[in-house]
Amino acid sequence: MHRKRAVFKTMNQIRIEDINERIKYDVKGFIKECEDVYEKRIYDAAERIKSYADKRPIILLSGPSGAGKTTTALKLEALLDRAGIETHTISMDNYFIPLKDESGIDLEAPSRLDIPLLQEHLIRLAEGKEIDVPIFRFKSQLRAGCKRIKRKKGELVVIEGIHALNPDVTRYKTDFTHSIYLSPDTRISYKDKTLRRADIRLLRRLTRDVNFRGRSFEHTLSQCEKVEEGAKKYIIPFKERADIRIDTLIPYEIGVYRRFDLKGLLDIPSQSKSKAHADNLYMALKNAESVEENLIPKSSLVREFIGGSAFEY
Repeated sequence: MHRKRAVFKTMNQIRIEDINERIKYDVKGFIKECEDVYEKRIYDAAERIKSYADKRPIILLSGPSGAGKTTTALKLEALLDRAGIETHTISMDNYFIPLKDESGIDLEAPSRLDIPLLQEHLIRLAEGKEIDVPIFRFKSQLRAGCKRIKRKKGELVVIEGIHALNPDVTRYKTDFTHSIYLSPDTRISYKDKTLRRADIRLLRRLTRDVNFRGRSFEHTLSQCEKVEEGAKKYIIPFKERADIRIDTLIPYEIGVYRRFDLKGLLDIPSQSKSKAHADNLYMALKNAESVEENLIPKSSLVREFIGGSAFEY
């Protein structure tokens, strides 16, 4: 039996000219409006989860790379905590298998995860038993200790990761799970072109990877095709399994990434295979009105990619 899905979205497409007009007219008011809309989507999701809390204590939260899973999970946790339901958040990234060499490995595949350990932990969490969650470090590609978690009666656990809805990974036990799929679904048009959903996620990853994961613009761009192939193969096919779907686009965010990514995209060498893609992203950002970093709330999803967040990632 299929459960009714709740879809929290706004419009399908926004013109960059309209975004720019709002930024120039009242940037602070526009930022607040965008943040309020997104907060309402998470609030609605939390209300739905609360109604099933006793029966489904495990929340599986999925979406492609750059969808904003971590911040959404933490915001959801904070809302549920304030409602009196103690909630824990676990990133599936911590279940990555340590690597000495990434060459020849499909980094987007489910096999990148320690699936047996993850499945064991899911069942133990549902049963209220203690687990030791490994701590994975991206720069070293190694585990660095672990964190002990035990779900007490009445508490919830959010498991967030790109493969959270893949039944081969989580077994998708609907008897004790609630599921969420999220992605920036609204497109942004500029002149006669459109910034695709995948491009919004790529701009987020470009900013994050350079700042926090020790990667260059060219490296992230060069991996873009593989990342999107992985999303189409391993992630997007399972979005229909979600009970709740959330659009994570924050309309003003393109103006923020303009300040971070414009020069890096311009400096991609002409001989690079990523040059054409970089130029397209550059033109999109060039058409965007810039937004000052200090105006972005510390609790914003955008902070997941530019830094300075009130949340610990």
